[in-house]
Amino acid sequence: MNHHKFLLSAPYDDVDVETEGPTFAIAIGQALPNLSRCLGNSRTILGARSIHDGRKDFNGFDLDIDPDEVTPELLINRYGARQPVPAPSDPEHLEILAYDVYETMEDIEGLLRYAAQDLIDDENYHSLIRERALEYHRAVSDVLVYDPKAKIDMLESLEELFAGRDWSPFFSPALLVHPVVQIGQVDIVEKTDDEILLRFEYRNGDDHGRELEFADTRNGRHYVRRSRYSALRAFDPAFSGWQLPAVHDALQEALDTGRYTDLSETEWAVGLSASAADLEPA
Repeated sequence: MNHHKFLLSAPYDDVDVETEGPTFAIAIGQALPNLSRCLGNSRTILGARSIHDGRKDFNGFDLDIDPDEVTPELLINRYGARQPVPAPSDPEHLEILAYDVYETMEDIEGLLRYAAQDLIDDENYHSLIRERALEYHRAVSDVLVYDPKAKIDMLESLEELFAGRDWSPFFSPALLVHPVVQIGQVDIVEKTDDEILLRFEYRNGDDHGRELEFADTRNGRHYVRRSRYSALRAFDPAFSGWQLPAVHDALQEALDTGRYTDLSETEWAVGLSASAADLEPA
C-alpha cells in the first residue's frame, strides 16, 4: 500500500529521513514525527505546508524530495484520492516547509495579543486585528491536526487574548461553528496482517472528494489510526483540527458496523475520479 518511497531531506539542517506512503502527501506526513525528533526534540510537533501558501514562515525547515528516487510506476494515483502534492519529477512541484506548529501558534498568538489589547482603540488597526485573528484560528487548527493530544478552547483563548473585551467585531463567532463533514462509500483498498488502508468519499461544505486513512488490525478488529501517523494528518489536510475527530469516529463506526466494501483484491492500475456517493454526517 505504500507505493511512494523516497528520501525527504532538510538540506540546510543536514537531515535525511526515509519515508513511504500511499500518496506523496501521506508519505510526507508519515515522516513528520521522525523529522520532529531530528530537527527539534521529543516535544517538537512539526506540520507541513507549501512555502508559497500565503502564510508567514515562522519556525520553518525547507524540505526536498529527490525525484531520482521516484520511478514513473510509483506516480500512479492508484486509489483516486485527493492529490495535493504534484509528483516531485514535475518541474512545477511544490516547495515544502516543515514548521513547528506550537512555536508558530505562539508567535501568531503574541501578535494577536498585542494588536487586540494595545491597538484596539484605534480604528486604523481594526483590519489588522481581524487578519491576526484569522491567522490565529488557522494556527490553532494546525496544532489540533498535527498533535492528536492537543486540547485548545478557542472561546476561552479569545476571551484571554482580548482581555475580556468584545472580540466578535474582529473574529466572526460563525468561525467557532465548524461544518459537519459527510462521509460515505468506505472501502478497504489494501490490507496486510496488521493494517488496512481505507478510502472514503467526503463532502465538506462545497469541497468534496476522496481521502485515505489507515486502520490498525489487532485481535481481528480494525482500529482507525488517530495518532501522528494518521494519513489524514498529512500535507495540506482536508479537514480542520476541529473536524478530524468526528471524521475518525465516523470511519470507526463504519468499520464496527460493517458498512464498508472490501476491495483489497482489486488491481489498482489507473487513477480514478471522484464519484457521487451517499454521504452521512461524521
